Amino acid sequence: MESSDETFGTSALSMEVLRQRLERVLSVRFQPHDSSYFGGDYYRCEAAPEEEMILFRNDVPDEEGEVVQPQNAQYSVLFEVMSTSRGDELRAALSAIPELTLIRQERY
Repeated sequence: MESSDETFGTSALSMEVLRQRLERVLSVRFQPHDSSYFGGDYYRCEAAPEEEMILFRNDVPDEEGEVVQPQNAQYSVLFEVMSTSRGDELRAALSAIPELTLIRQERY
């Protein structure tokens, strides 16, 4: 079965608002975490076996002045789904959040 890693971004929604919308449309529950790598608070969810979802701010610079994903610096909040075999299903559900843009998809 084909799997994919997918990254979505938004600058129109705060991390908290996006978390609430993601929980509603995906029927998942994110757990709060803290990491200096992600610039402090972020959310994580293991929605299915082998699948991981991470929601984090991409507008908090580290000690060197870099954000987590400088190549996606135009988005203040990023949502990543790793190792999903439900890519089509997730993208269809996420279409209910028009402020969210698919910015990367890697299939393997």
